[in-house]
Amino acid sequence: MRGKNTLRFARNNFVSKFRSGQKVALVSSDKYRGKVSDDLFLQRALIKAGAKAEIVSWRNKSIDYHKYDRIVITSMWGYQNHLDEFYDWIKKVESSKTPVFNPIDVILDNCDKEKQLGILDKNGIPYVKTEVVAKKDLAKASDFPFVLKPVISASGQGVKLINNSVDLAHATEYYEQKFPDRKLLKQEFKPEIKDGELSVILIKGEIMNLVRRFPG
Repeated sequence: MRGKNTLRFARNNFVSKFRSGQKVALVSSDKYRGKVSDDLFLQRALIKAGAKAEIVSWRNKSIDYHKYDRIVITSMWGYQNHLDEFYDWIKKVESSKTPVFNPIDVILDNCDKEKQLGILDKNGIPYVKTEVVAKKDLAKASDFPFVLKPVISASGQGVKLINNSVDLAHATEYYEQKFPDRKLLKQEFKPEIKDGELSVILIKGEIMNLVRRFPG
């Protein structure tokens, strides 16, 4: 019960940042606009607080972000498949001068795993042995098994377990077709992952969400 109260406090605290009458853009995507329960919950909470909340797709080029008082990033999933368009959208939002949750620099840091590694190193946070590689250098790799993934991706897209040279050849062909201009992360494979990894969300030291995720 205590955890539910903390989660309710966090939600109410976020909504309290918006004043009655403010126009808020909840930024989703073409595929998920109006279909994600969290987006709809937030929209209802903001409207109840007196704000004018609208769920929009980031790929809708007709939207004028100057007309909004606040922009909230919600379900922009799939942006990694439209990177040039995504960066153009970032520039458009920045030029509007409308405050964004999360801030643009946080978004850019979090969508690029190479930048994330730099942040982890800077703060002395350990992680699985990882190196950034170019596709042309993959042919030299022989320390099987290992994991490959694009430096910019999401939802497990492009993650490959490489057990041998045949896997490596297939993966290289896949990356050339799907992510021709993107560097890759080469990571040490941990067999324990077969038992799943724990994804934990904590607020004020309390567990709000706990999911065991499995590869594939």
